[in-house]
Amino acid sequence: CPAVGRPRVHLPMIDDGEWAGVPIGGLGTGSIGRTFRGDVARWHLAVGTHRFEPVAADGFALFVGRPDGSSQASVLSAYRPDGELPAWGWDLPVGGGTYHALFPRAWQTFEPEVLGVRLAGEQLSPVIAGDLERSALPVGVFEWWVENPGPEPVTVGLSFTWADPPGGPADGAAPKRPHEVAGTVDRRVLGVRFGDAADGTPTALRGTLAIAALADAGWELTTRASFDPVADTELWADFAADGRLDGSCGSPDGPAGAAVAATT
Repeated sequence: CPAVGRPRVHLPMIDDGEWAGVPIGGLGTGSIGRTFRGDVARWHLAVGTHRFEPVAADGFALFVGRPDGSSQASVLSAYRPDGELPAWGWDLPVGGGTYHALFPRAWQTFEPEVLGVRLAGEQLSPVIAGDLERSALPVGVFEWWVENPGPEPVTVGLSFTWADPPGGPADGAAPKRPHEVAGTVDRRVLGVRFGDAADGTPTALRGTLAIAALADAGWELTTRASFDPVADTELWADFAADGRLDGSCGSPDGPAGAAVAATT
């Protein structure tokens, strides 16, 4: 809808209005909210506080390459950032996908008329009845299904990008972290580890985190340890060329992002 209204209550109540979705994370260990637009915006990392801040660099993008040499690369989000990442493919039309929510699951579907392939992505947090220990694990899993309904083979690449995360509203900008590529010897699992923030960073933002992909047979994993999450042009041009990441990177002066891609 073009006008989403406004929050229905005043601070300090937690109510960010209509842009919401099923949160990712464990019970009592912090959560991150991905909205039905496809952007990541709700940050509940510091106990007792929250921050509503869409981060344009956080999310998924799809590449589809055809035998005639034509291709399409799109960010899987109807969110339109204001001045951030202008070189990225923010062309997914409003209504181009369907969002479903059934806690602790959420899933999105896209049809070939929009992206060139049929795509479904499921988000799951480990909220398991009767198992408090596992339900408190601070993790989330995304699983994607891709179907080519056409007669010709296509190349498909799916990327996940993530920036150094912000904390509570009083914590200011996201703290910078060291990034390093990590994975298994056979490269069936590949990702980027975000190291601990510097001393003096608020407690809720201390510690490490990681993004990683698990590849089935026939999928190739590539990654990039660092990119500029505000003004990047290089990473997007790299992914939009062939659905892969070449691994080279320059480290921004401030907070950075990292990416992992799966291609078949």
